[in-house]
Amino acid sequence: MKNLLLLPLLVVVYLVIATAATTLTEPTLTNISTRAFVQTGDNVVIGGFVVERAQPNFSPAQPKRVIIRALGPELTQYGIPNAVANPTLELHDSTGALIASNNSGVTTIIGGIITTNQVDDIRASGYAPTDPFESAIIADLPAGNYTAIVRGVNNMTGVALVEVYDLSPETSLVLGDLSTRGYVQTGDNVMIGGFTIPGTQPKGVILRAIGPQLSKYGIPNTLADPTLELYDSMGALIASNDNWQQTAIGGIIAADQVRDILTSGLAPEDRNESVINATLLPGNYTAIVRGVNNTTGVALLAGHRTSPTFTWTGAVDSHWENPANWEPNGVPERGDFAAIPSGTSNSPAISEPHIDDVQITLGSSGGGGCIRGAARPMPHSS
Repeated sequence: MKNLLLLPLLVVVYLVIATAATTLTEPTLTNISTRAFVQTGDNVVIGGFVVERAQPNFSPAQPKRVIIRALGPELTQYGIPNAVANPTLELHDSTGALIASNNSGVTTIIGGIITTNQVDDIRASGYAPTDPFESAIIADLPAGNYTAIVRGVNNMTGVALVEVYDLSPETSLVLGDLSTRGYVQTGDNVMIGGFTIPGTQPKGVILRAIGPQLSKYGIPNTLADPTLELYDSMGALIASNDNWQQTAIGGIIAADQVRDILTSGLAPEDRNESVINATLLPGNYTAIVRGVNNTTGVALLAGHRTSPTFTWTGAVDSHWENPANWEPNGVPERGDFAAIPSGTSNSPAISEPHIDDVQITLGSSGGGGCIRGAARPMPHSS
């Protein structure tokens, strides 16, 4: 099991289903990857990602430069068996048109949006694959939806890792919602996704493991009952779910999530599908999709950005802007949720500048205490 968690967290490519409403001021998910078993036909690994504006406006935006990689042989150095020996990579736009492809990181296929040799740029990016049979594409992408497909040459099968790295984090475009569809097996061949929460503030993320719902799109052999686990960078299990209508309390999940999942607009159609709604501190995380009782089948692992939720603890004082008074450690910003339960030792003193576009909820029927209209407290350093 250690091999599953110690694999470096890279970048996941996904097929987006929906987007939870939020105001995005910086990327929610970056450096994301999915490891899955590449088969043939409908059971290759298919990922999608969105390039979108960090903040809504209509001014021209520079394209987002990304590098997309399909790795196979390199995985063996981490003790992963049955790696696909020669993975190929295709990139499609929102119309389904093929806009780029590659079958070796040391050879460029000219065509579509690829007009010049990329070998030197791939090496200079710091993300060049270590094996010549692995594939890479550097693309300058305008806002839109994109799909990456990983296959094996001559229909060969095996474990592969598909990734998307952001090479231009300074632009006004960011990577948005992400997902990966692949065949979930057992043991080392379950589906494993890694992602990074960037920046300094906690971010809200909804993770979903979808199986039965895929059959309505004509996808055969879907995973009947997918489970979902979330691990931190130390390999500790911090959240899990098996059937989204029943919340598994434990780790970072302290309260029932069913209502929040329903109001997010991302509730799965089938009760056997799994969801975790989490507010995560900056860092690296791993999500694992398995089948109940070692069942196998096609599943979709999806990550959606949403507004983070901060719960007031009042552990230190009544200052709203003291991160130590909130769980997780931080301060609610525009578009975030702030939950204020009753019975805390210190009620928050707030003024209008503090709650500008922060959605405040009281944590019990008795109501949480707060002092409205108080003078803005002096900034507090924790």
